[in-house]
Amino acid sequence: MDQSDADFVDVIHTNAGVYGKIEACGHVDFYMNGGQNQPGCEKDSNQPLCSHKMSAAYFAESINSKQGFWATRCTSYFAYFFGFCKYRVEQQQQQQQQSLIADEDSSRQEETTTQPDMATQGENNNVQDTDRILMGEYCSNTVEGVYFVPTNPKPPFAMGL
Repeated sequence: MDQSDADFVDVIHTNAGVYGKIEACGHVDFYMNGGQNQPGCEKDSNQPLCSHKMSAAYFAESINSKQGFWATRCTSYFAYFFGFCKYRVEQQQQQQQQSLIADEDSSRQEETTTQPDMATQGENNNVQDTDRILMGEYCSNTVEGVYFVPTNPKPPFAMGL
C-alpha cells in the first residue's frame, strides 16, 4: 500500500514489523500505541495477530466515538522511537498508570495512584493544536504526516483529547 493507491491513503499501524510495515506509506500514517504491540493483546496466544486485528476495531469505533482517537504529530517513527516526540513521554506515563491500575485491580487493594509529574515532559510539553488531528472515519483528507495515537486497553478504546 502507498500513496498512489487512492486520492487519500490513511494507514493505521498496529503491528509494524510482523503483520505490518514500520515505514510510513500513506498520506497520513497513524501509529496506534507506538504501532507495534497493542494493549489488551498481552495475554493473547497470538499477540502479533491480535495486535494486527486491532486496526479494524479502532477504525470501527472511530465511526461513532464521542471521545475520538486524537493523534499527535511527530516528524517520523524514528523521532518517536528515540524519544523526540511529546507522545512518547505521554505513552510511557499512561502505561505506568495502567500498570498501577491493573496491579490494584488484581490485588483488590484500595490505594491511590500518583499523577505523573508534568515537569518531566520537558520542552515538547506544549503541542500546538495544528499538531493534533482525529484518526479514523473523520480524519481530514488534507492532512499529511506521521501521527501517534494512544488507546485504552479495552473498549471504548478512544481516549479523547
